[in-house]
Amino acid sequence: MLKGWYYVSDPARLVNELYNYFITQGGSLITGEVTTINRDHHQANSINVQGYGELTADHFVLAAGAWSKKLAAELGDKLPVEALAGYATTVADSGVELRHPITYAAGGFVVTPMEGGLRIGGTIEMAGLDSKPNYQRAKVIAQKTQRIFPSIKSIEGVEWMGYRSFMPDTLPVIDRASTCSNVFYAFGHGQIGLTTGAITGQLVAQMVAQEPTSIDIKPYSAKRFK
Repeated sequence: MLKGWYYVSDPARLVNELYNYFITQGGSLITGEVTTINRDHHQANSINVQGYGELTADHFVLAAGAWSKKLAAELGDKLPVEALAGYATTVADSGVELRHPITYAAGGFVVTPMEGGLRIGGTIEMAGLDSKPNYQRAKVIAQKTQRIFPSIKSIEGVEWMGYRSFMPDTLPVIDRASTCSNVFYAFGHGQIGLTTGAITGQLVAQMVAQEPTSIDIKPYSAKRFK
């Protein structure tokens, strides 16, 4: 069990550490598109994954971020999940040294020291999952960094875009599927998925184990939009 508080300079490193811990605890990882969730009455019994065929399990957790909408609808829950695109530029040789992230509220972005350099990230774009990345957004916030760090050596770097799943009321969905009691939802955390992932995981684990949840999860019900 992971205990205490940590400042992680690189989210990718955190993901790798969690992955390694998961594997040492007997877990396994496969990568592929889930095409269908197979059901028998009010229980899911398997999923079909491209490249792997049919996989069975006792419990399933739908935590596919902005891509959760389609599978949730298949289970009878039509949820208004929106894909919020965020942009970033990681500058390897910026000449700027930071000990912690800095939020530039007026500019709408965050500057974060990472192992690979200085990451300049932010913006919210609601263009949908099928839209093409608009990297001009990354360039604009990188240029704004010169306002707070006039001596920055460069703002050129590796540009990136990623989707965050977001709900209209800003609250995530943490619940059971309406038609399958052994399928659990965990998505819609917006820009704080990494921050709130641990408590969401704990809540889902408590639900799977049929234990009382640490907090009241009614505000996060999938049924609140019906």
